[in-house]
Amino acid sequence: MSEQATDNGQSADENSIMGLIHEKIHESDSALPFDEFMELALYHPNYGYYTSARKRVGSDGDFITSVSVGQCFGMILAHHFAPIIESMASNSDEVVIVELGAEEGDLAKDMMGTLAKLLNGSIFKRLRYIVVEPFAAKRAMLHSKFISGELDELEVISNFSELSVNNCILIANEVLDAIPVKRVRWNGNEWVEICVSAVKCGEGQRLVEIERNIASSALKKIVKDYPTTLTEGFTIEVNLRFNDFFADIFPAAEILYGCLIDYGLEADEIFDPGRKNGTLRAYSKHGIIDDPLSSPGRIDLTSHVNFDHASSVAKDCGFEVSSITDQYHFLVKSAEPWLLEIEKAGDPDAKNAKLLRQFKMLFHPSVMGKNFKVMEIKKGI
Repeated sequence: MSEQATDNGQSADENSIMGLIHEKIHESDSALPFDEFMELALYHPNYGYYTSARKRVGSDGDFITSVSVGQCFGMILAHHFAPIIESMASNSDEVVIVELGAEEGDLAKDMMGTLAKLLNGSIFKRLRYIVVEPFAAKRAMLHSKFISGELDELEVISNFSELSVNNCILIANEVLDAIPVKRVRWNGNEWVEICVSAVKCGEGQRLVEIERNIASSALKKIVKDYPTTLTEGFTIEVNLRFNDFFADIFPAAEILYGCLIDYGLEADEIFDPGRKNGTLRAYSKHGIIDDPLSSPGRIDLTSHVNFDHASSVAKDCGFEVSSITDQYHFLVKSAEPWLLEIEKAGDPDAKNAKLLRQFKMLFHPSVMGKNFKVMEIKKGI
């Protein structure tokens, strides 16, 4: 995408997305709901943060993920999924792994490389790996990367409507936190919705928060059960788009087992006094940006997942939610076969020593182990 500088010091894309946001604000009577702003900032087809070709993940990006830590994450997930795949394959000609939020496709490569060693050859031949990616440019990039890596068994599709399978393994790592959210605030008397507006600043305009009465009936239904004894200004993010997310997935497979992995909270943790300002965060170059409205399309916007809410919505859509556990316990249990192999072999070789260092970062309570949770969902099992 273009990064050509303009006279005011902003890139052409920054000016373009700002222009679009200002148009939307004007069309919305000067108050654009925050989830609509977040959708433009992250997912506009031409100027969104996640649709651009910029480097997002890794030490030279804006944030790290469990996948970017190294091959260990995909390897452990492969150990976790292998017996489930074997069980599914015993009653079907084909098992399909579906991944959301694949970014550069590293998790697919890491998982399939390990599954090729863990699974019987006849079962592995019946295994397909499909990435769901709604944006054409990213689909083309992933397809090209899979072909160049001789991973011909990996496919890329645009949405769940293209998928109709009997047996499905679903993996979504750090997807839920990037789904656009509503924001509400307790003003001392009632809950109000936080929207985005614009004010004059010198010769231009800047984006600011404003408060409006809640218009959405769905949002009203949720906040009516919120406490009314909170400190004035207490802010909470609410994700109304989980409904569409789970509803889109449900009809795609007859039998499904999925792991949704993300950082998040239980419902009662959201009202902790230390979270008065909510969980919305803006990131750039591994640092937190004070103003999440300052650079749409150029910074990551994310919000902690309310796993109780996500679980409730998933159940309403027809899924069984079998467990929600922290990443520490999930990974330690899943890694048991691999750890036992290393223990039997004695001192680890250089490759396993590297993987063990990655494993420690993934499960350590003060790094990723406690902040991240794994929500396991099932259909037809």
